[in-house]
Amino acid sequence: MPRPSRRARQALSVAALAVVALPVSACTGGGGSDDASGAPAVAVGTPLTEVDTSLIAVVRGPFCERLSSVLVERALGGKVAAATSYGNGDRAEVAAGVTDVAHEFSCTFTAADGTEARAWLFAPPITRDRAAGIVKAVSAREGCTVIDDAARFGDPSVAVQCLSRTGDRLQGTTVTYQGLFGDAWLACSLAVPGDTVRIDQADQASRWCAGVVTAAGPTDDAG
Repeated sequence: MPRPSRRARQALSVAALAVVALPVSACTGGGGSDDASGAPAVAVGTPLTEVDTSLIAVVRGPFCERLSSVLVERALGGKVAAATSYGNGDRAEVAAGVTDVAHEFSCTFTAADGTEARAWLFAPPITRDRAAGIVKAVSAREGCTVIDDAARFGDPSVAVQCLSRTGDRLQGTTVTYQGLFGDAWLACSLAVPGDTVRIDQADQASRWCAGVVTAAGPTDDAG
């Protein structure tokens, strides 16, 4: 696979940290059945602590259509008010203030109250050294705290809770899981607006991400 341009590599680095909605075409939820890899199916609502992610392969390809509406609505705590997505090769705002040809697959679902569930998957293969660098960068991001007791989400992986502030006022909280599955870098996040940290958010994000990693696995028609 051709080496991404310098600008594309910069976009990938920024996208690894991004947790914002990206305004592009809408995507809808699909089914949540077993995959063809023999990995165990993950029922909607299962937390990551009950999922052995080492048994799940991730395919570097489109997956948003396999995220069921039940999974998405459970993550949001309500109906989807808006949905956006983009794919590898699309020209999109791949991070705040960065518009480029996307080298990832991404989808974002937003509820009426502003709660946002997002998932994204890098299209280029990622080495373990590169993955370790992403983990280090995410862990050091200003305003973010590593969730030390978080379940594994690939290897290596990282889970962080980030606070968004305007001055001293809390505007929202985002929990993000990111990790390497073979050579595929997968990430998912749950962002909740408001001036208080919701005590169930980390658990809800864990359950959202368990569904995401299953949807990103191989299927009978993959390839």
